[in-house]
Amino acid sequence: MNASPHILLVEDDTLDVMIFKRALKRAGFAHTLHLAQDGQEALGLLKSDALPQPPDVILMDLNMPRMGGLECLAQIRGDEALSHLSVFIFTTSAASEDLNEAYKLQIAGYIVKEGEITQSVQVAQLLDLYARLNCTQN
Repeated sequence: MNASPHILLVEDDTLDVMIFKRALKRAGFAHTLHLAQDGQEALGLLKSDALPQPPDVILMDLNMPRMGGLECLAQIRGDEALSHLSVFIFTTSAASEDLNEAYKLQIAGYIVKEGEITQSVQVAQLLDLYARLNCTQN
């Protein structure tokens, strides 16, 4: 893995994107952040040459226009070239149906957003540690 983990943030809310970017800076580790506004855009990035390498970690919201997180996740898991990717769900949904469906699709973790910068910093630190310990991509 590179010294700088590649993170794909799949999020349609510009405020949440801004909070997460700020959290990454506060967390203080080297990273490369790629953005997609919904599942459809994320799949397009993942299936094209638009990214310099596959992301070490994907952080995905569930509730997005065009294609939501669960549908995107199902397509990732159904694609042999993408099925190995590590995905964390970061959403406002605390619904047990969403949680159960996400775990059926083999997510690495499910985090309910609190909308606070402190939580986002903790999530950024978690993703950094996870990528450094668990990902073996080039």
